[in-house]
Amino acid sequence: MGKQRDPDRYPEQLRDSAFTVKGDEPLSKKPISVRLYQSDDDQLRPLGKEMAVFIRAAVREKLERG
Repeated sequence: MGKQRDPDRYPEQLRDSAFTVKGDEPLSKKPISVRLYQSDDDQLRPLGKEMAVFIRAAVREKLERG
């Protein structure tokens, strides 16, 4: 396994860029972007930072279903 990242040790201006999540599997090194319909975006924006977690979980669920 790779080196564990500790976002608390990063300078404050870099903490939002520390791509870490709770769990065993690291995030991909190459991020992707997802274009949403405006109505979907309007529902997801209020989630704030949890929006990314929700989208990752939704994509994983869809991939597992096939």
